[in-house]
Amino acid sequence: MRSQALLVGGEARQHLPHVASTRMELGTLARRFMVPSGEGLLARTSPFFSDIGSFALFLARTVWALPAVLSRRTRLREFIVQLDVLGVGALPITHITGVIAGLLLGVQTKVALRQFGITSMFPQMLTLALVREVGPTFVALIAGGRAASGITSELATMSVTQQVDALRALRRDPVLALAAPRTLASVVCFPMLAFAGVVAGMFGGMLIGLSYLHQGPTFFFNQAIAVLNVREIVPNLIVKPMCFGLLIGIVASYLGLRTEGGTRAVGGSTVHAVVKVTVGVLITDYLVGEIFRRTWPPPPF
Repeated sequence: MRSQALLVGGEARQHLPHVASTRMELGTLARRFMVPSGEGLLARTSPFFSDIGSFALFLARTVWALPAVLSRRTRLREFIVQLDVLGVGALPITHITGVIAGLLLGVQTKVALRQFGITSMFPQMLTLALVREVGPTFVALIAGGRAASGITSELATMSVTQQVDALRALRRDPVLALAAPRTLASVVCFPMLAFAGVVAGMFGGMLIGLSYLHQGPTFFFNQAIAVLNVREIVPNLIVKPMCFGLLIGIVASYLGLRTEGGTRAVGGSTVHAVVKVTVGVLITDYLVGEIFRRTWPPPPF
């Protein structure tokens, strides 16, 4: 009897590790599907609110530092360099994007207007579509992605190679020396790029009108200019692009200066900057357009 008891006890001890592992697996599954406690929620949400707070502080510091960019020669020189990089360097892709957008929009507009027999309104419809949405938004998405990737990769490389720390050691503010000139250049450049994109789009639409509707360039541009007014130009070609430029400059600079690690971190920050800028441009386009439509609506044509 004693030997049988010892045999049973040995078999039970052999199964104890399996029982313990099963209990651990059940506990892991239970914790995974349980509603997190207050401390868990706080631990998960506190980084989110911390990021919002740090971005708001960075936004305030950058906007506050924008007028100081023009006060010193070194920052003014950096501002001029960024004007060339972000503005002049983006003109080719802006013109190409504008012409293609004008061609595509012209083809679709021509088909729709021909069905209703009002092809004479082709220049007005095309111009309003370009000025209100297609021109500034397309330019912000294409040129903004280019600008955001360039700014973020440059500042992220400076961060991971400790060049930003060297600026701090020299008692120079990275926000004032790096972020503010790029943000101000972005704010100044994007209204000009939006105007260039709209002009290029009107040229592409004029080609469609000349080829399919037999509308000469003089007729097209006279009708297009007649539909434009201050309430169309100021919100869509000045305020919207300036908001886009401010968004792109601040988001790209913020992500670039916060980068830590190596080359993989630089690539990750660049991808995040392009994605966030793209989403932010679309949200800003809707908000600014809706505000102006409610407070300062354009007159009917």
